[in-house]
Parts: sequence; C-alpha cells; structure tokens
Amino acid sequence: MNMGSACSTQAATDTQPFRTFKPSTAKGGIGVDASKTAVLCIEYQNEFTTEGGKLHGAVGPVMKTTNMLDNTVGVCAAAREAGAKVFHEAISFAEDASDNPNKGLGILAGCYIAFGSCLAMTVGGACQGVIAGGNLGLQKLALGAIGLPTGLMMVVTAGGELFTGNTAFLTTAVIEGKANFGQLIKNWTVSWLGNLVGSVFLAYLVFASGAFAAPSAATVKAITTMKANLPFGQAVMRGILCNWLVVMGIWQATAAKDIVGKVFGIWLPISAFVTMGFEHSVANMFFLPMGLFQGAEVTWKMIFMNNLLPVTIGNTIAGAIFMAGSYALMYGKPSK
Repeated sequence: MNMGSACSTQAATDTQPFRTFKPSTAKGGIGVDASKTAVLCIEYQNEFTTEGGKLHGAVGPVMKTTNMLDNTVGVCAAAREAGAKVFHEAISFAEDASDNPNKGLGILAGCYIAFGSCLAMTVGGACQGVIAGGNLGLQKLALGAIGLPTGLMMVVTAGGELFTGNTAFLTTAVIEGKANFGQLIKNWTVSWLGNLVGSVFLAYLVFASGAFAAPSAATVKAITTMKANLPFGQAVMRGILCNWLVVMGIWQATAAKDIVGKVFGIWLPISAFVTMGFEHSVANMFFLPMGLFQGAEVTWKMIFMNNLLPVTIGNTIAGAIFMAGSYALMYGKPSK
C-alpha cells in the first residue's frame, strides 16, 4: 500500500463550471510525466458533479510525477489556485502497486507493524496489576491504544506495502479497470510474504535482544496460545471485523491533509480493533512467532493453519468487499 496523492480535473464545458487545468501551467517548474498515468481508486460523490448530482465522465487523467508525493501535491495546489476542482484522495499507482509491487516496502511494512505490536505487548502486556485487580477493560485499552496505531502511522507516513490495506486499494483498481485480477493476486501475494518476512525478522530480533520483560513475555505466550487455538470460523469473523476498521483508518488518514489528521484518522479505528480483540494477519505475524520463540506450546503449522490462514481470509473479505466493494456500489465508477 504505497500511499501518495494525485489530482485530476474536468474539462470545461457549458455545463461544467470549473476551468480546465493543464499540468504544464503548474508553478515552480513541476514536471509531469503524462505517459505514466496513475490509477484513480476512490472518488467521493461531491468532487465531479453537475447541478443534478450525476457524476461527469470527462474526468481528466491522474498524473504520476517523477516524485510521486511532493510533485503531485504541488500540482494539486496549483490546480486549486487555477480554480479547478481537484480530487485529492486515496490512490494506488498501477505501475508501482499492482504490476510491480515493491518487495522491500512489504518487508518494511511488516517491520513497522511488528514494532507497534512489540510496543503493545511492552505496555498493555505488562499491566499485571490491572489484570489482577479485575479491570480487564483498562488492560485491553492500554494494549490497543499504545502500540499498533504507532505501527500503522509509520506505514502510512513513511511508506510501505501493507497487505491488509492493499486488499481494498487493489480491489478498487480492478473495479476501475486500471488493474487486472492477475496484478491484484501478484500484489497481494508479494505484500503478504513481505509482511511475513519483516514481522518474523523483527520478532526474532526482539527475542534475541532479551528486551521482553517477564510480564510481557508471559502475556505474549498466553495470547499466542489463544490465537493458535481459535476455531476457524471465529478467526475468519474476527479477521473481517478487524480489517474493516483497519482500512477505515487508512482511508481516513489518506483523506487528511496534515500529519495530525492522519494520526487521529488512524488511532481511533486501530485502537478500537485491538481493544475489542479482533484479528489482524500482519500483527499476528509478529505476535505468534514471538510467542513461539518465548516457549508457547504451539507449532508453525498451528500458527499458519489455525490463525494466519483464516485471519487472512477474513481480512481480505473486509477490505475487498466491505470497504472497496461497498463504496463502489454506493458511488459507482468515477468514469460512469
């Protein structure tokens, strides 16, 4: 899920009150490579509408620049100054995200989520006094609020290919006709495997460092045993509930125009899914191997077959159907 920003404009006609914006008029000498067109993934209902509320078909191309983030932001700003209605929202770049997914960014995303998971265990997993006092709700809140949101913030702001987010964004690209099913499967496979490598790698580094204190180590062992013994159907359902919130957090963060908005867009949904006990496949790529390294009575087969497989299925259903599919059903294609 390599996040960026892009702009598009509509041609001016008698029924379209917005002026045409040409990228060549952008201030500051911003260059646009028109031969590399990005994929417009999400478009909200009010961006390109007539007075009657019907979506225009004449939406201009979304340009990919040499510097994906900085230059496109500049082009968008210049377009707004020129009076154009600019779409500035979540996109997936066809060349980078679907046809040629970046394996390194998948590994980095796995590491970032693993850092967040480690933080969650270090804080929430060490609240033994709170647990002993019977206040499990407070312990779950600490587990959810201080950890995984940090990991996802790093993915979204620094860049990374996160499988759970790609389940929605690549599905939207396919719905738009900007990517095909083969590209979608390739992206999902590469990002999932990259996330796995990064998460397990970081789990081993943390284990080898001896940084996990006794309370956190005991907690991660207990969580690993529980997760590796979930009934298959329950794991799928928890995966659906989890990724519905995760993609919503990414969706909101992408809509935000500054870092503060991105932080709040991510923090509330992510802390919510952890607090409620739902299942995130990439986070589990850290939790379960860490529990195994710490001596939990589970096997790699249990980790993959009892948890990662059903949770991945649930995460995929949520991203592809509950988020990408539902918004496509509500708003249709921007080109229609």
